[in-house]
Amino acid sequence: MNERTNDAAAARVLLVTATSGYYHQSIPTVWRTLPQIAYAAGGLVVDTILADVESLKLLTPELLNAHQILCLVHNGGDLPFSHEQKQAILDFVAAGNGFVGVHGASTICYEWSGYREMLGAHFKSHPPSATFTVTVEDPDHPSTHHLPPTFEVLDELYTFRTNPRDVAHVLLSAASCSLDLEGDLPLAWTKTHGAGRVYFNGLGHFDAIWDEPAFRAQIAGGLRWAARLDG
Repeated sequence: MNERTNDAAAARVLLVTATSGYYHQSIPTVWRTLPQIAYAAGGLVVDTILADVESLKLLTPELLNAHQILCLVHNGGDLPFSHEQKQAILDFVAAGNGFVGVHGASTICYEWSGYREMLGAHFKSHPPSATFTVTVEDPDHPSTHHLPPTFEVLDELYTFRTNPRDVAHVLLSAASCSLDLEGDLPLAWTKTHGAGRVYFNGLGHFDAIWDEPAFRAQIAGGLRWAARLDG
């Protein structure tokens, strides 16, 4: 567990990058940049990082309840959460706290239906990384208001086992036939879980995007929205 200096007035973010599946090479970049993103956003601080599977034993109701946002980034595989930990996560969000998931956060614990229902969908697959066009479906959300109507990105284009549009408010999408994929291609969305707010962004695979101001502003806006700092 990596603890950082805490601003007592800020909403506290618990960052989890533990993975028991694919290890994203940009995980160390997330350790560096997410605290910067939170600080620059104002009113937020990443004060605890559970970096690996071994550190997950520290994820207790007490640790969760000392934070206002749980943020999962670049996770993967069947993370060894106990039944009690799984329930604590769902209860934490349902009680009115925030959940922010980025990219690989959609690739964990496929048998945990409660997580899928909270997040909105589980990852299915993606074609090889390439540049594609992203459409901003909601230009008024705090995570998207700085973006042009469309923009190009070099990333993985995630598809999902179920369509999150059925249960969530889609913020970003790719056009059908992007990278030869057919159908609806949501990329980022918001939803609620109980009294809590959930933000997911499927972008973020490569190191470089975490230093791009436009992407950092997306994540900052998602964090602020989840923490109810932006309406």
